[in-house]
Amino acid sequence: MFISSSERNEIILFLKKAGLLFLMCVAGLYLLGAGYKKLDRNDYDCVKKFETIPNQIAVSNFGSSHGLYGFCYDDRTEYVCFNFGLVSQSLDYDFRILKQYESCLAEHGVMFLTVSWFSLFGPDEREKEDFLSLNRRYYKILDASNIKDFSFRYKLLVDVFPILGVADNVIYDLATGEERGRIVKDMWDWDMTDASLKEIETDAKETCQRHMENKVDAKGKITFNQANVDALYGMIEICRKKNITPVLITTPYLKEYAEEAGAAYPQILDAFYAFMEQMKETGVAYEDFSRDLRFFEDRSLFFSVDHLNKKGALKLTEILWEAYVK
Repeated sequence: MFISSSERNEIILFLKKAGLLFLMCVAGLYLLGAGYKKLDRNDYDCVKKFETIPNQIAVSNFGSSHGLYGFCYDDRTEYVCFNFGLVSQSLDYDFRILKQYESCLAEHGVMFLTVSWFSLFGPDEREKEDFLSLNRRYYKILDASNIKDFSFRYKLLVDVFPILGVADNVIYDLATGEERGRIVKDMWDWDMTDASLKEIETDAKETCQRHMENKVDAKGKITFNQANVDALYGMIEICRKKNITPVLITTPYLKEYAEEAGAAYPQILDAFYAFMEQMKETGVAYEDFSRDLRFFEDRSLFFSVDHLNKKGALKLTEILWEAYVK
């Protein structure tokens, strides 16, 4: 097919314009992403703390939201402290974070390892519906080798083009300088309230279902999550290598949550405490606050049936400080 010189020039011009438009789109997405990242001051995932992680950490803790909200070091200036906990964080990811930031830990320190009633059981977390949405936060704080199912494409999205699939309401956010739907300016905004403002019984039932219903199959069989079990032992091993004292902690729960869990999922609690009995063979201390009377019925210490607010976290930290740090 013959193409005249004028047609060829038009095609070349079109390709140049298309290429320029593509580059402008890429540049625009990059600039929008950079602007959005600067707006991300509310830190809904609580990962910005890893940007300024201190050295020579003497007192630390790990865990899911129970660990994140269970410890508060605001009043502690004697030693360098750090809370490695994140919402819905598995023991396996606790271990991966510990491996990455091991060099930041001081020798002869203390580390509190949070183990909740449901921490050791259930399927691989990659089978959960919310795995991808939770997993993206680790692209901001971990090396590729420590991220599950690492994807370079997703890393590019998170680092360079965060508005493509990982940020909602971008136009609103950039136009107003706010972030719609992100109400948590920092994690201790939760200390504004206490659990008495909630429907306690309903909250207890729904929370127990969310935590435990996928830990038992149709035949009532409980399956240990071997990755999480191995991770717990791995964390203890790192502690011993650095002469750090590991302490296993089950944080306080309100009476309603504990009673609902005991009534609806007794086999999980039985398996959990049987495992903790075996852990005694490692020589690691275990502190169980799940039914501790200093917390058990005091709703002013919680913002939900299973999460301490700042007042409760300061109290728990004080108790553990007196026992293991001083």
